[in-house]
Amino acid sequence: MDKLKAKRSALIKMLVVSLVIVTALIGCGQSNTLSSQQSADSNRAPQKGGVFKTWMQDDPRSLDPAHCGDIPSWDIQMNIYDGLLKWDKSGQKIIPDLAVAMPTVSNGGLTYTFRLRQGIKFQNGDPFTADDVVYSINRLASKSIASEGESYYSMIKGMDDVFNGRATTVSGVVKKGEYTVEFDLNQPTRTFLDHKA
Repeated sequence: MDKLKAKRSALIKMLVVSLVIVTALIGCGQSNTLSSQQSADSNRAPQKGGVFKTWMQDDPRSLDPAHCGDIPSWDIQMNIYDGLLKWDKSGQKIIPDLAVAMPTVSNGGLTYTFRLRQGIKFQNGDPFTADDVVYSINRLASKSIASEGESYYSMIKGMDDVFNGRATTVSGVVKKGEYTVEFDLNQPTRTFLDHKA
């Protein structure tokens, strides 16, 4: 019995030594330095365009901007849609996007007036106007759409009225010209611009 244990022990030691040698040999053939092509590519200045590949843990539930209540949908939608405002590249400051400039704030912080950029077109060629902003907010408020984001905009007058069926249009979003839209709030709030980003 002792001879059998000794043979088994010797066999296990040989296997372990063989694995160590094979592992060492495999590692010897690899290099930790970048190839000359990889090194040249990494030294080039960033360029606009091209293909961006990434991975996602989950698929987005929707590409409809009224439904971006999950992180995968939000991540994708933030790359394909524009808002009136957006966060700058540092993520520290809100800046104009589809708006020409930051909104004019009046009426004790209750009224925000946005002037819209002209010459913006949808994919079908239709121009972007104040009507589109009014439509988008009314759609977001609609109970039939059941947007996860409706409550984030409840500071706009009439948003909850539309969602609860007491009105058909949001009273607090008004077209003031072809490229001007006004938002009236229920009360002053510093988070309104965060949500418009």
